[in-house]
Amino acid sequence: MKKQIEAWIEIIINKIIESTLLPPTTFKIIWSTKPNKKDKDIETSIQYYVNKKLAKLTIFPPFVRYWKQGKKGYLTEILIHELAHLHTAKLQEAALDSKKMPKEIEEAVEQLVCIITKYVKEILERKIKPKRVNFYD
Repeated sequence: MKKQIEAWIEIIINKIIESTLLPPTTFKIIWSTKPNKKDKDIETSIQYYVNKKLAKLTIFPPFVRYWKQGKKGYLTEILIHELAHLHTAKLQEAALDSKKMPKEIEEAVEQLVCIITKYVKEILERKIKPKRVNFYD
């Protein structure tokens, strides 16, 4: 079943990358047989190494449970959320290094990730081809 899930995750990740114009990133899937230590209901978590352009996506038992229940729409939203963290990784890295109210900055980043998640889901559902935005022009 892991190979089937990994193949599906790869398809969804590629769609998300195409839809959100993420920078080239190498993904590694890590399977955890134990729940997340902080929250047993967490389905996935992502660690992104900005300089290496490497993302490690950890799959926890609830993800597999939802997969077996056929909740692919929900799991797609979870993956969108996790990949949205890649858009905010540099911001979060800089903000957390600044030592200025790290908890508030982390919460702001999480809120931004939730907003990105909502819109990427809409983009995928509508099959809209996004246009690249250059914020410096």
